[in-house]
Amino acid sequence: MDNNKVNYAEVIARLMMILVGFIIVMLGFITFIHSGEHRTLGVLISFGGVAAMFMGVPDNDWTNTRTFWVAHKKQSWTTWEAKD
Repeated sequence: MDNNKVNYAEVIARLMMILVGFIIVMLGFITFIHSGEHRTLGVLISFGGVAAMFMGVPDNDWTNTRTFWVAHKKQSWTTWEAKD
């Protein structure tokens, strides 16, 4: 199976998730600054935006990709050992 194909739908969805999260953070910040009674609500809205932004960031699970295993097969284990 070829893992080098770019899934454009996923890329666009992740970019939109980051953008929407940033907008939610800004709305929460504006609510926090301009509201005397609803400061806690502004903090909660901002936290939700930060969580949405982190959900849009790609995973760092690079050990399952094809390029990792191809590079790993080319390197011999003797190069990792200390040389005298």
